[in-house]
Amino acid sequence: MKAVPPTDTETRILLVDHETSIREEIARILKTEGFQSVAAANRHEALEMIQQWPVSLVIMNMFMPRAEGIGILVAIQGLAPGMKIIAMSSGQGLASGGVMPLARSLGASALLSDPLDPMKLLAAIQGVLDQDLHQIAS
Repeated sequence: MKAVPPTDTETRILLVDHETSIREEIARILKTEGFQSVAAANRHEALEMIQQWPVSLVIMNMFMPRAEGIGILVAIQGLAPGMKIIAMSSGQGLASGGVMPLARSLGASALLSDPLDPMKLLAAIQGVLDQDLHQIAS
């Protein structure tokens, strides 16, 4: 599945994960699909990147050291209201009463569980981008 970046502007994606290997794998997938990405390992870096580098979408791990996921999501929404966010977690995070339903209620546009599945990732990105296109057309 090929996610299609908008043709009028470049789609820039911020990757937030404390694991370098995960950030690199997602960046590789995005690059092959024609997206630009920038990475952050923690809350401080993520907020700095959003302020310095315009992004269209954030893909972030909800389970990082010091339980930063929800804090980062709230901080991003405070800094950039309406920012599209894809929240990722291990499978247990998707259970009812877990962090992922909370992430959805706080503004996450899509939820993904581990292990990383490139097809599901690209489908989630396309779904979020399509939401933006539908809103612009309305």
